[in-house]
Amino acid sequence: MIRQELAGVMVKRKRDFNATCEILHDYESYLKHKRLWANRKYLLKYRHFRIALTQRQIIVLKLVARGFANSKIAQLLRVNEPAVKLSVHRLIKYFERVLEEKIDRFMFTVIAQQVDFKGELIEANSDIHIQG
Repeated sequence: MIRQELAGVMVKRKRDFNATCEILHDYESYLKHKRLWANRKYLLKYRHFRIALTQRQIIVLKLVARGFANSKIAQLLRVNEPAVKLSVHRLIKYFERVLEEKIDRFMFTVIAQQVDFKGELIEANSDIHIQG
């Protein structure tokens, strides 16, 4: 009797363990897919430069091009304002590296309005980042 109960408990534990492993595997797959999706870059054109940006960076760039303040962008994207400030700051620094000139927020807005947003998707593993 005790042996049967013990065997039943062991089978249940094994089933629970397998279910837990399956959930962990699914979650790891989800994270891997999410990372791959987040790292997809699109090649945009500005003058004779090609700029590789993620989908999220493109969204922020479009909102900057429309002249929105950081607080309005944060409200639209449902994130906090410091996250938007950091994102815009990193975009400005990226554009400074590409264009090899100092850019302020006003100049960045003007540049954002001139970017051709019909970009082509490039592979995440691709070495193409900047071509000037």
